[in-house]
Amino acid sequence: MTKKKWTVEDDLKDLKEEDLNLDEEPLLSPKAKKIILVVAAIVMSLIIASIMYLQYPFFGMISGMIESRPMQGNTLNVGGITVEFQNNTRETVLQAYYDNPDVETSLCLEGTRQGNTYFINHAYQPTIFSQSYTHVTHERCNEKTILMFHTHPYNRCVASEQDIRTLRQNQEINSEIGMIIMCHPNRFSLYT
Repeated sequence: MTKKKWTVEDDLKDLKEEDLNLDEEPLLSPKAKKIILVVAAIVMSLIIASIMYLQYPFFGMISGMIESRPMQGNTLNVGGITVEFQNNTRETVLQAYYDNPDVETSLCLEGTRQGNTYFINHAYQPTIFSQSYTHVTHERCNEKTILMFHTHPYNRCVASEQDIRTLRQNQEINSEIGMIIMCHPNRFSLYT
């Protein structure tokens, strides 16, 4: 005895019109569908608004943590470059950070550079013209400066476009100069 092969058409032949229940009530009423749609729109709006609101601080903090490095004693190592703080310059940098918790501030770090190592032996604060939470304007550092230093908001150690422009302008005068950004009591980014 041979078995007949099953096909969808065979099932459709056996289907009766009353099995379809075309007059049956829908699972959701039109009113319930509208309520679900409105709630979904509100939830999506809240999600989009929170992403837009959180994007700057949240993602800026994550980028800052990835890009920055902690100082080990008086030494900072970032991307193959070493900064050695000598003659209490580490304390001067930390004091500048703690003295200006609500605004950015700047220092000019003097010393020598040997290959990929900066030796900082003196730090001074240039005349500051204006300061805010996200910006500092100051006089140009002198020709002995090998690293321009400034602070950023908490855990946001990524240089802004303006920071990079300022660095490039200073490198036209002194090709050896770099920039160090402090965004936490022990986190720094370095740009050369």
